[in-house]
Formats: sequence, structure tokens, C-alpha cells
Amino acid sequence: MDGYKSGSGSYECSFEYFSSLFTEHSIEDLSISFRYFLEHISSIRQKKKLKDIVTSDLRICPPQHISKINSWNSTQKKYQESSFIFDIIQGSFQKYAKEDALTFGSQSITYKQLDLLTLELAQLLRSSGLNGDDIVAVVMDRSIEMVVTILGIIRAGCAYMPLDPNSPKKRIQMILEDSKASLVFCNTQDIIIQHQESNSQDNFYLIECCLSPDPSLNITPDIDSIIDDHELIDLLKNPIIIKNTDLAYVIFTSGSTGQPKGVGNTYGALRNRLLWMQEKYPIGFGDVLLQKTPSTFDVSVWEFFWPFMYGARLHILEPALHGDPYHLYDIMQKENISVVHFVPSILKVFLTCIETFQLPYLKHVISSGESLSWETLELFYQKISQSQLHNLYGPTEAAIDVSSWDCDRNQYDKNISIGSPVSNTQLHILNPDGKTQPIGVPGELYIGGIQLARGYLNNP
Repeated sequence: MDGYKSGSGSYECSFEYFSSLFTEHSIEDLSISFRYFLEHISSIRQKKKLKDIVTSDLRICPPQHISKINSWNSTQKKYQESSFIFDIIQGSFQKYAKEDALTFGSQSITYKQLDLLTLELAQLLRSSGLNGDDIVAVVMDRSIEMVVTILGIIRAGCAYMPLDPNSPKKRIQMILEDSKASLVFCNTQDIIIQHQESNSQDNFYLIECCLSPDPSLNITPDIDSIIDDHELIDLLKNPIIIKNTDLAYVIFTSGSTGQPKGVGNTYGALRNRLLWMQEKYPIGFGDVLLQKTPSTFDVSVWEFFWPFMYGARLHILEPALHGDPYHLYDIMQKENISVVHFVPSILKVFLTCIETFQLPYLKHVISSGESLSWETLELFYQKISQSQLHNLYGPTEAAIDVSSWDCDRNQYDKNISIGSPVSNTQLHILNPDGKTQPIGVPGELYIGGIQLARGYLNNP
């Protein structure tokens, strides 16, 4: 930047820049911010002595930028759907009763069977005295039982908390104690034997799904023993009242920066996220989603619920195979997968290993969890040109994702964006003093809106 005093006594500035690093548009934004900064200093100098001016007095974000940012954050959306996501799922139970809802290997469950199994579990949970905000732990590998259990917990209006059965015993024990989980559901006896010895509560239960001749749940020991004096509640006659602020699920952080913390997300946040996703990437009967994300990562949350809300089928990938690109490709081809999620590093490996792609049914590939590189974006469109790649961003402390960007291979500056905020959510880039940064200037990301988590368990 060069500055000089003109013949008229005014000061003028000019910018020189490398076009390979900056666009004309970004330099224009920078010049607007710089001019506003100078004008703001001038106005302050009329009120304060120079020695009394502190950095918190200064403003560098011009009104034009504030107006744009407010426009981007104008995401208000009033969805007309039912207030409880399971009400929407029940519509699919009726409309697609004979169609496959869930497949795993050679096993399959129709929407009617899924209705009966989740209803049975939900009624048992409610009859045993569990209500909103009660946490039920799910310590299972990917399986039909895992999905049925999670759906049954949500149908009961409780909160599910997924745990990896292969995690260290100490971590699982710590989480169960910290969360004060009312019940712990497992799908292998080995898990119960391994963890019940050191657990002070006798609250571990083994769940098995029986699909023939009639769908039913085998729960060991008999869960009826905890119903006490309650009568079996008929949820069809006594619908559950769910508040938007009730807990829907709890996911514990990795603990890489200290002690793992349980993040509690609400039904209102989950509902908003799922309805936004359907509006953004609509699915329906005939679509097949692949469930391959470990349940302890929040991406799995939309995999568990979104397909059943709109009559699609969910295919569960066998445990430990989500990292095998060749097996993954075979499954995607065999099952006619239309929507799948990849962490960017795994997506790059997948695209590199498979030479020729024939996935005619694949519509959307969702990428999140890490930074997506431009190299991976270009490789994606070279090999899977008929599909759309989407880059989503969101911390565990907000329901799954808070922003999205439809990856554009023709992006002029080859920058990967986290995109714009989802419905009823706001994103702000602030400086250390809590003031809005100009467009294009780095800062700290602040998230607002309905999708914020309710807080950390025992440390709100």
C-alpha cells in the first residue's frame, strides 16, 4: 500500500497486490475497511487525546460489511413440520409399512417391523419411569439392534448416549458414572461381563431383535423387573409430550485437551438440523443412505434419523469395514447408495484407491470432521462427476453441523469455504475484544441460534 498527500491537501492511498494471492473484490473490501478505520480514528481524535485511545476503542468493520453479515445471518425459518421428529417418522411407518427401512448384511427390517420394535422398547422405557432428560447408554457395535435401540429411546422421549464397546474400560466406566445413565443397553454378553463387574449399579441389559415369525425384542435380564408398580404405558393412546429443550442425545468429547466432557443436545436443535437437511438435500422413497459413521461421532445422528423421516432406506455397514475403500465401493454399488458421508482424509483415500467409479445412484457426498483440501475436491469431480460434494462444518457443542457449502470446482480463488449458516443459526467472526471482523479478516468463530448445545453435563 502506498499513501501520499495530494495537491488539494487530502491523503490518498493505492494498493498493489499479487493477483495469484488476492482478488480485486478482496482488495476492494480491504480498502473499504481501511478507509473506515481511518475515519473512525479521526472521529475518536475529536473526543480523546491520542495517548488515551486504546485498541478497544477502534472499529475496523465498516457498515457495508455489517449489513452483509447481518444478511448472511438472516436465517430465520419457521418449519411447518410436527414439533417431534418421531411424529414425522411415524408417518413413514404408515406410508411405507411393507418397504425395507433398515438393512444390514443379509438382514432386513420393514418400516412396519421397525415401528413394532421401537414401540415395544419405548413403552418399556416409559413404563419403567424414565422421562425426558433421562439418559440411556448404548454400548454397541453397528448392528440392527443398535439402530432399533436408539430409535426406541428417542421414541420414548429420553436421551441416548452412544459408547464405543471397543473403548478402554476405564473410559466407559468414567462416562457411565459421570452421565448417571439410567440404563445401559448392549448387544453382546461380553460387553456386559466386561463392564458390570466394576459398575456399582445393576443396570446393564442385553438386547436382541427377533424378526420372525413376529418382530419382538429379547431383553436380558427381564426389563419388566424395573417397571415396579407402573402399568405398561400405551404410547399409541398416550402420546409423549416433548419439549424443545429436552435432551435428545449426549456425545462425549475425546478428552484430547483434558477430561472428556458430555455434550447434551436438545430435541429442538436436532429437529432444526434434520428439517434443514431435508430442505437442502431432499431425499425420499427409493433413496438409500449408508450408515458407516461410528455412533460416538455426531455425524451418525443424522444417519440414524433422517432416512426414516422420509421413507428412505438405511444400510448399515459392517463394523470395522468403513476404512476399507474397496469393500466400501462394492457396498455402495451393490446397495445403490444415494447419500454417504466421508471424513475428508478417508474420502481422499477412497478416491485414490478406486480407479473407475460406477455409482449412478449417488447424489450427495457429505464431507465434514476435518478440513477439506482443494486437491480432494478436484479429484472428486474428476472421478464422480455426476454427484455433488458438500462441505459441512460444526462442533459437537452444536447439533451436528452449523454451516454448509456446495463445493464448486469453478471457485475462482480455490479456497474451501465452510459456507453459510444453516436455518435459525448465526455465525460471527469476532476479534479478541468481541467486535465483528471485516469480511475476509480472520478471527474467532462464534455460533448462535437454536442449534447450540444445552451445555456440558454437570458443567452447564
